[in-house]
Amino acid sequence: MSLKPELLKLDKKQLIELIAELYKKNKSVQEYLDFFIKPDEDGLFEKYKMKVYEAFFPKRGFGYNKMPKYHFIRDLLSLPRCRSHPVL
Repeated sequence: MSLKPELLKLDKKQLIELIAELYKKNKSVQEYLDFFIKPDEDGLFEKYKMKVYEAFFPKRGFGYNKMPKYHFIRDLLSLPRCRSHPVL
């Protein structure tokens, strides 16, 4: 099933309700839409820089645990591209 044809069947009010519901229920959608509406590239860069630092140099324990907890890298790459930080 393709999503685009199904979304084309919805009217504007239904699309707004769907987006608002997704925004409330999913933190990654909320972050994506917040960045899309009002991009804060410097704040986002600092946030993910600290997450990467904590992943490799945690305050407690050993660094670089190979457990699959680094989903924040995937989330970072899914955001729209930043102009001031080419890494993002």
